[in-house]
Amino acid sequence: MADIGARILDEMVETARSIPFSETTRLAATVMGAPRVYIQALGRCGHIMRTFAIRLAQMDISVHVVGEPSALAARPGDLLVIGSGTGETGGSVAIAQKARDLGLDLLVMTASPQSRLAAIAGIPIILPGVSKDDIDAQLHSIQPPGSLFEQMLFCFLEQTIFEIAQKRDPGYAVIRRQHANLE
Repeated sequence: MADIGARILDEMVETARSIPFSETTRLAATVMGAPRVYIQALGRCGHIMRTFAIRLAQMDISVHVVGEPSALAARPGDLLVIGSGTGETGGSVAIAQKARDLGLDLLVMTASPQSRLAAIAGIPIILPGVSKDDIDAQLHSIQPPGSLFEQMLFCFLEQTIFEIAQKRDPGYAVIRRQHANLE
């Protein structure tokens, strides 16, 4: 069984080589140019997207998690960032459409280029990985469905945070100062 951990790590490293990291520059610029950023995802992707929201908040970027009581009303020109492996999550599709109707910019990260979310998105970013619905996927994983996409989403967002920090907080002083201290 110890070999399984090594196989999962090898799978992650090999898949990470095909992440379009050049897209992190676009995401970073889009986030930094938005008056407010809204983050939305459900399930395990939702937890990963919340880690992104925390880091943005720690860099003094106005960020809100959709559905949280503290989220303010969105306005035209704000940015909605959605993560969804399948790109078909009903709640995320509905929120994306509402954001479009309100005049928000929309950036979607998904493993499914033919999905409804990719079609709605003004800025789709296709990440490698196997979503929970990819039964006949070309990319195979020994991990449970969705895990590989979620891992790639985390890696992609971490590089985006690095790029934003290089412009706003190169030594991570603001992040350190803003890090939670009521733990």
